[in-house]
Amino acid sequence: MVHSSYPVLAERLAEAGRFEVIKVYRDGPRYWVARVRRDGEDLIVKMVIDDSAYANPETGEVFQPSDQLRAETLVGKMLDELRDEIKGVVPRIMAFGLDSPGWLLRSALPGHTLAQSNSPFVVRHELFGEHITEAVLDYIEGYQRLTPHVAGFLKPGPLRYIPAQDYREPVELLAPYARAVWGYLEERFDLYDEHLTCLSHGQAFPPHFYVSEGRVGMIDWENAALKNRLHDLASVWIRGYAHPAWQEEFLERLKSRGFLVSAVDWELWHTEVLMQSSGNLAYLHWSAVETAAEKTLAIAGLRRQIEHILHKA
Repeated sequence: MVHSSYPVLAERLAEAGRFEVIKVYRDGPRYWVARVRRDGEDLIVKMVIDDSAYANPETGEVFQPSDQLRAETLVGKMLDELRDEIKGVVPRIMAFGLDSPGWLLRSALPGHTLAQSNSPFVVRHELFGEHITEAVLDYIEGYQRLTPHVAGFLKPGPLRYIPAQDYREPVELLAPYARAVWGYLEERFDLYDEHLTCLSHGQAFPPHFYVSEGRVGMIDWENAALKNRLHDLASVWIRGYAHPAWQEEFLERLKSRGFLVSAVDWELWHTEVLMQSSGNLAYLHWSAVETAAEKTLAIAGLRRQIEHILHKA
């Protein structure tokens, strides 16, 4: 029995799909996400409940929430079909409808996330073990190799799409760096946008990584896009701000795998780290997920990363 406050579409899906809603994870404003059970199996339902279009203020490009659901569905289906080529676990898309305005039903990954909480910054210590680090790198390399299969329906993610307004009127945490960071990024728009050639998850954060018996998987592919091959790796590396020795070892692993070889590689890496670190400072300004102590540690780490790159420049 679905609670009456749930979207009507959820009720219809529950009846048609013969599943029971166990827990609602997100109830708007644009998406409805819940864990459900059908025939003893745990599944995840995602649906769009408000598909109103919104435009990028800098570029005028129009987006709709259903665009993200469509990307997740298509990437998820391809990952499922090519799962034998990935060293890890991929969610299985069980069913979907992409019209008016769209929904999907997928499997739930086993194990636990690499996040200690819902925060993208508070990680479990397992992330910094050698075996898990290697499993994460294997997984990312695995899905990057599938780029030719998905490139035809993924949008690119140019650096110039970052809202300049966030740097012109920055939040307090970002304010000391905003002008210098924006100047650095502006100078590298063309270089960055020339390398949008690789499947990227788009939010390679600890809450999206699941680990079960040493095997890694990732959920929530709605932000999948064509970016450079260092984007997701930089997202993982940034979360090691409290473990500098691990960060150094991570960079050495990337070098050994051929990710950080040329001068262009390093330019892209520094651009990613600077862009993502500054964006995460803005996130932490508003976030109420982390404790005060966790926030303080994360902010110090992000500032250190930003200052290091600006100093080198």
